[in-house]
Amino acid sequence: MSFYFLKRTYLKGFLLLTLAFLSGAVLFPSWASDVLPVGIKAPAFNLPATGNQTISLSQYQGNKKLILVFYPGDNTPGCTIQLCALRDHYDVVKALNGEVLASNPASVKSHENFAQRQHYLFPILSDADHTMAKAYGVDGLFGFNRRTVYIIDKKGVVQFAERGMPTVEKILSVLRKI
Repeated sequence: MSFYFLKRTYLKGFLLLTLAFLSGAVLFPSWASDVLPVGIKAPAFNLPATGNQTISLSQYQGNKKLILVFYPGDNTPGCTIQLCALRDHYDVVKALNGEVLASNPASVKSHENFAQRQHYLFPILSDADHTMAKAYGVDGLFGFNRRTVYIIDKKGVVQFAERGMPTVEKILSVLRKI
């Protein structure tokens, strides 16, 4: 076989594998899972968080609407932009009887440093064993959360679910309606 043939074959295989990897649907079906459907009861959680707290879903039921932000990593550009946008509108969220909770698998210490550096007033949960991420369908490749936002009403029902980085305006619009 010629070197050219081997090179072309490996390149084609690499490209196909990369495409399958990025799509997630072929090689990693659980990674490509959908968000939780709107209208279902939100899965319970009880996790350590910044501010030396333990946060559970039940402590907000009947009291607050929740914005749950699952993000891949502390101190990364996209995550910082996303959480800073919520920080900058936190007074509006509070006025709408809402609370922001962010989560990823990093340690509470990492979250504390991130929150302090960016002046976040909302708790960041440490989901070290990925139980919350799995329950909410956000557990991604290599232990990173898939960027996802959920809004949960006072009754504990999912009212909004979207992958990626929905605008703060979109999030606030949903909060106003529920």
